[in-house]
Amino acid sequence: MKYALVALLVAFNPAGTWAQKNVFFGDAGISLARFYPGASVTYNHNLARWFGVGAGAQAYDFHATRTNYQFIPALFGELRFNIRPRKKSQLFLFLDIGADFYKHNDYYWHQADMVYDVRKDDGIYTGLGIGYFRRKTKRGWGPYVSLKFISNSYNVDEYNIVSSKQNIAVWADATFVFSAGFKF
Repeated sequence: MKYALVALLVAFNPAGTWAQKNVFFGDAGISLARFYPGASVTYNHNLARWFGVGAGAQAYDFHATRTNYQFIPALFGELRFNIRPRKKSQLFLFLDIGADFYKHNDYYWHQADMVYDVRKDDGIYTGLGIGYFRRKTKRGWGPYVSLKFISNSYNVDEYNIVSSKQNIAVWADATFVFSAGFKF
């Protein structure tokens, strides 16, 4: 009898339902690099009420490299922390790490006695953000807004004209994104 009662409690516990464990975030936003629109979609699995892991895709227009701005899609993994998860008004923090997918350009540029060149496509995507979510349904659905800092890291070949030394450096460019979306 004791085990049957435990099984019923686990089966009918609202914390164990699919709607609260697995959620989708979909949003559209503005990249502050050039004020062009973009979007992102994220699947998140809540390991606890306050913590979840997930995966997603985003595409925003920002600095691919120092010499070009372009529309950059990315795939990423995500860690999400929910603050006040039982309340209607919630805050959340998230960290995204993944890969950007774009074509480099063949422009060389120089500063002082250094010549720089980006020879490889793609880069490393990182995102760090904070958001506000307002729950509207019993299933946990509702609108949210977020402000995130997204960046692209990439390798640059450096050549010193004076000393004829070559080097590979890691550079990064970043921008802020303001977005609004809906949690399903």
